[in-house]
Amino acid sequence: MVEVAVAFALTLATGLVIYWLGGRIAPKSKPTVNKLMAYACGERFTGTKSQMNAEEFYLYAVYFLVFDIVAFILATSMGLTGLLPVLYVLVVLAALPPLFGRRD
Repeated sequence: MVEVAVAFALTLATGLVIYWLGGRIAPKSKPTVNKLMAYACGERFTGTKSQMNAEEFYLYAVYFLVFDIVAFILATSMGLTGLLPVLYVLVVLAALPPLFGRRD
């Protein structure tokens, strides 16, 4: 356990020394008008606010989660005999209609 702590301390100290030396060696830049301007993908940023629709992202995340759970249930229930795996899938599929409902 002591070896792990010593190795961690040496790694941390080495990283800090490299960071400090890099700050000392690196050329200092002077702030210019162009460096202080907003910049986006090689073009001047117009300053308009961009809107992100997070609701659609969450909806697709829930879809992925539901189908991921179905795949997990099927993968872990392959050893079971009878209708139990089918019943699992039917229960999950019965929970899907509210997700596919009308979106405003």
